[in-house]
This record gives sequence, C-alpha cells and structure tokens, in this order.
Amino acid sequence: MTKQGECSSLILPLRYTINVWLRSLSLIAASILLWSISTFSAAEDELGFNIIVTTYPPFIDENAKGGGISLQLLTTLLAPFNQSYQVLNLPPARAHLLMAKDDYLISVLPPGHASSNHLRFELIKTDLHYTLFQLKSRNEPWQNIFNKKIGTLNFRFGKSYAQNLQTQGAKIVTIPNFESGLKMLHAGRVDFLLGIDQTIYNAAEKIDMADEIIADDNKLTSFGALAFYVNLNNPMSMDLIQYLYDQEILEIKQTQ
Repeated sequence: MTKQGECSSLILPLRYTINVWLRSLSLIAASILLWSISTFSAAEDELGFNIIVTTYPPFIDENAKGGGISLQLLTTLLAPFNQSYQVLNLPPARAHLLMAKDDYLISVLPPGHASSNHLRFELIKTDLHYTLFQLKSRNEPWQNIFNKKIGTLNFRFGKSYAQNLQTQGAKIVTIPNFESGLKMLHAGRVDFLLGIDQTIYNAAEKIDMADEIIADDNKLTSFGALAFYVNLNNPMSMDLIQYLYDQEILEIKQTQ
C-alpha cells in the first residue's frame, strides 16, 4: 500500500469519529437547552406573576415584604385570586425599564409606555390629597409661588402638577425623599414641599417636625390609598380583571 493509501485509510475513521462526536455534542446541547427551558417554565409557573412597586412611605415600605398601606390593601385584595406572585420593589427608573419589557401583571406606577394597554383601578374612597406644604412660621401666601423653590420627588405621578407650578414661575427642586425635603424646608433651601399629604406627615413625624408644617387647604387632587395598573399584555390579565369586577373585598373602580 502506498503512503497516500495509508493516509486515506487513517482519515476516514478519523472523520467518522469526529462526526459521531459532533452529533453527540449536538444532542447534549439540545438536551441542556430543553432542560433549561423546562426549568425556566417551571420556575415561571411557580412564581406566578410580578407586581412592580417603588418605595413611597407609608404606602409602600422600603422593604416590600413589610408592606405599607397600599401594599397591604393590594395583598388583601388579591388573596382570593389564588395565584402566586412576587413583589419587585425597585427605584422608579429601574421599574420603568422592567415595565417596558411587559414582564409584570400589576404595577402601582403609571406605565411610561403604551398606556392604552393598561387598565387603572383605584379605591372609591378618596381620603388622600396631593398638595403643597410650608413651615407654619413662614406663613407665605399659597398663591405666591413666583420664583419660589418647591421640593418634590422625581416621580411621574404628580409631575404634571409640578410642571404646572413651574409655568407659574416656581422653581422645582428634586429631593431624594421627604425627610430630606423637610430638612431643606427647615433650613430655607426650599420654600414649599409638594406631595401626598399622608406621606409628608408621616415623614415629618419621623424627624419631629409634624408640628412645624402646614398644608394648603386647596388640594391639587384627591385619591384613595390604593391605585394600580393591570397590564393587558399579560396572559393572566383577563382573569384578574374579571376577578376585580366580581370581588367584594374592597370598593374599587376602573378609571382608565
């Protein structure tokens, strides 16, 4: 046999071995992929659905599992729905990034995209108010906001009210939280605070300033302690909406 024949006889078994090895590798990869998909699906079924919230004491506590007024109401409302869920407490920017992926069923934040694909529900009872606060000792006329600094959170909710005040000559100052905002108010770094009355009173009590502040009697808007959005792109949305219409736990209404 020539050297060329010897090489050919060696190459053929080698090619066969490589082909068998590659096929085995493909089968292993496919098995791993199928296992990953089934594992993910099982985990997804186990988790049920996501509820997106963001810290806004006393409505949503910093630790979502610890509750807060709104989260406790929502938990009570969903108890008979008999579906598992997890609460994701995220900063507003991260929350809206996740919402853009439609990876949730319920959010307490207004959707920043495709709002027509959401339904909004809220409590019928409206005992909360969005309004201005100032120090009692300042006694500034509430309408005198031209060139005044108004501290408020950087949330989409309430942003239209802040923008309206800005068109009237006010200077909007973003604050990290209302405890810091109250300290800025006390130090004269802002003239007013803008936010939900119960939230600001709650923050004032924490830093012993509850007796130093006063709220404007002319409220910008009133609402209940629970409002949330249902994502219609989620496959559970129709079941949830039907449940919300039928339940008698809380008096809620669809407002969007």
